[in-house]
Order: sequence, then structure tokens, then C-alpha cells
Amino acid sequence: MIYEIMATLYDFLGDDIINPENEKKLEESIFIKLNTEKDFYEIISFVNKIENYEVKKYISEKIIEKYFRKIKIIYKDGKIIYGNFEEEINISLENIKEIIPFISLSEIDREIIISFLSNDLNKRIKALKTVFLETGKNKWNEEELKQFSKKLRPMTKKFMEILLKKGEEDSEEICREMGLKNKKSVSALVSSVKRNAPADKEKIIYKSEDKIIINSEYRETLIKLLKE
Repeated sequence: MIYEIMATLYDFLGDDIINPENEKKLEESIFIKLNTEKDFYEIISFVNKIENYEVKKYISEKIIEKYFRKIKIIYKDGKIIYGNFEEEINISLENIKEIIPFISLSEIDREIIISFLSNDLNKRIKALKTVFLETGKNKWNEEELKQFSKKLRPMTKKFMEILLKKGEEDSEEICREMGLKNKKSVSALVSSVKRNAPADKEKIIYKSEDKIIINSEYRETLIKLLKE
């Protein structure tokens, strides 16, 4: 569908498609509709056939910007920004094509993605190390989660219940709901959860910028166990 719309628009406007007066039409007809993996594959397939360098470059940058916006990372002028993380990157549509499936993941470690795409080799190595160490972790079974739940103190249990409602929550909202003084108290609760979990097990909760996120694989089981 996106391919056909783009082809029709390009046939009508030609290389003038990137003129300022056509920017709104391009945004409304194409970029605002890029949502699924299929959409991105189709638009990239079309753009690869464009011969005009300036047109190809302009639309490519727009696609890259839209892709990162889809996974909640800002891309602008060759930089990606997420919270306090900011990295200069060299990325092409072919690179984007390889990571399109990320948009369908329920959980994305954006800090890892930014580190992998960084021009800084040390940051890429550290990200690779993190991924390999996490990949080696074992999954939880229900009995193990039950024992984990029993170890939780009342304050930590309340913290987990708040997270389990939506699967994630802002630190500020957690402070408000629990009557905590500041975000340091939230960090202490995160540490408490980690201390109750064996080192060889997958993470039950993640911290991403200012959000605390529950591992979706165990959410339903934990909801059931914490009600017992």
C-alpha cells in the first residue's frame, strides 16, 4: 500500500516532491502512515529505485527519522538522542532495513541500541558484552517466581504491584503513589528487587531512562502470585 501511494505521488510530482510546498503532502500521504514492518520495507524498496541523489537523500533521512521516532528515539542531523544519551551515527537505509523488526518488539533496550549504533568502538564493545552476559541468563519457572514473591517485603511488594498494573511506570508517578520523598527511593526499590533475584536469572524489571519496566514474559504470572 505504501509503495503504491509513494509511486503515485512521485509520478505526479516528480523530483519536485521534496520542494517546501510539497513537504506537508509528503508527510500526510507517506511518513505519518509508516507504522508496520511492511510499511518500512515497502518505502525503502521504492526509495532504492529513485535516481535523483537529492531526492533520495531527503526521503531517506525522513524515513530514518520516522523509524527512530517509532522506537521512541530522536534522530536529527546524524545524531540519535534518548534521555541523557546522545550519539553521532553513520546510518543508511540498508542499515535501517536490518533493524526494522525492532519496531515489533514489546521491550527494547534503547540504551543498548544507541551504544551499538555509536561511532565509538568502546561503547559498541560494552553493549556487546552486556547482551552476551544477559543472553546467558536462565528463565524463571512459576515455582521460582513464587519463592521470589514470598521474599518481597511489603514496600517492595507494593512497588511491584504498581508496575504490574501497566507493565511500566514513571519514577515520579511511583513516588506519588507510594508517598516516597524522591527518585532515590525508587532506585532503592529497584535494587531490592534485584537482590531478591538470583544472579543467573533473567531480569524481572528494567530501568529505561525515567521508566521502570516489568519483563513482560513474567507479568501475568507475577500478577497471579502477588494476589495469593
